[in-house]
Amino acid sequence: MGMLQKNYFCFGRIFFWIFVVIFLGNVLFGCAERKHSNPLDPLNPATKGRPIGLHVVSDHHKVFLNWPDIGLNSVKAVSIYRSIDSTANRKIATVPILKRSFVDSNTIYNTAYQYTYSIVADGYESPPSEPQTITPGPSFFWVSFGSIGEIFELTFDIQHTYKRISTNGFPAEIALAAKGKGLWIADRYLGQIYRISNSGKQLYELQGFGRITSIAFDTSASVLWVADSRNKRVVNVDTLGYGKFAVTGFEYPSRLAVNQKNGACWIVDSKQNVVVRSNRLGTKIKSIGNLAAPKWVSFPGADGSVWVADSSRIVSVSDGGKLLKEIPGFKYAYRVSVDYKRGALFVLDQSYGWIGTELKKLDYSGLQEFSLRGFGFPKSMVVDSFDGSCIVADNYNYCVVKVSSEGKIVSKKQCQSSPWWIAIEE
Repeated sequence: MGMLQKNYFCFGRIFFWIFVVIFLGNVLFGCAERKHSNPLDPLNPATKGRPIGLHVVSDHHKVFLNWPDIGLNSVKAVSIYRSIDSTANRKIATVPILKRSFVDSNTIYNTAYQYTYSIVADGYESPPSEPQTITPGPSFFWVSFGSIGEIFELTFDIQHTYKRISTNGFPAEIALAAKGKGLWIADRYLGQIYRISNSGKQLYELQGFGRITSIAFDTSASVLWVADSRNKRVVNVDTLGYGKFAVTGFEYPSRLAVNQKNGACWIVDSKQNVVVRSNRLGTKIKSIGNLAAPKWVSFPGADGSVWVADSSRIVSVSDGGKLLKEIPGFKYAYRVSVDYKRGALFVLDQSYGWIGTELKKLDYSGLQEFSLRGFGFPKSMVVDSFDGSCIVADNYNYCVVKVSSEGKIVSKKQCQSSPWWIAIEE
């Protein structure tokens, strides 16, 4: 009994001193933490004395800045600094601390601006925040990420997210409504279409389709064309989802493109290897055969003509269905987009394996201007008529890439998920 009592008191002393050490450690550590908890303290381990959380987006000529609440009563104002194309910083504004936002309207398109902000207190100004760079422009880019059910609206430089929309499905193809009127998003797996407002709110769903492979919106007639490959037809519906008519006789309608002037709809049937032109009433006007393996038809130009990606070649077809031009020499051309303003063609050519897609730019005569390798089987691309750039949703590389008209990668946004589709809002 005496030995047990002795051991008990021995262990008791050990536990007592362990408790004292832990307690003092917590107290001292906590005091040290509290000592440097001020976000503007240069010894703060998280901020190093710099303000954090600067967020920027652009909307045409305006750049919107906002930042979080500092949480200090001594702070009086925020100073905004800007540099242009890596020139020296210049203060452009001082705003009250409670405002927490600023709009810079004095910008020029396609010019890189770098912004920082600092905190102003009595007799003190903090070091600047980490810089945020943005290049304003007239275009936005809508990108769908079907595997996570989201759609992002990216700024002109594709580096900043202007809007982020969540759905309960698998958003894929995107069709813009009339300018400023939002967009339509097809869910090819659930067979439904989401109507999204210009503010990014989901308004309603159109249901009852099979597998949706493509959608196109006729802004003049306010009707939506839907390629339903499971039911082997193309359906024309109004904005509330009521069917107007169906164009039948297809095996696998895979791509649609609408002429916004006359309402004609170009339809690719990738199983029958034909391209069909239907008028606004659903009557098949012309069927273009003698194609090897058509996969894509471009948006029509001012004269109504289109370009078709047809395996080893791309061909130009008039609004009346006449073959105008053939450019051969591709391994597997499966996408084509046109810069009608500059007379240039962008082609995705599957050349050497799943991550071996080449982006090629040619003029209308077929003269190649550049070729870029390393893309991972992109499903979609668009051309910005403002600067002639091509923006690619690079599927297997999980990124969105902006390529200049000269063939230089000017911007690349790495994504956490695979981009399924991209559409441009000009």
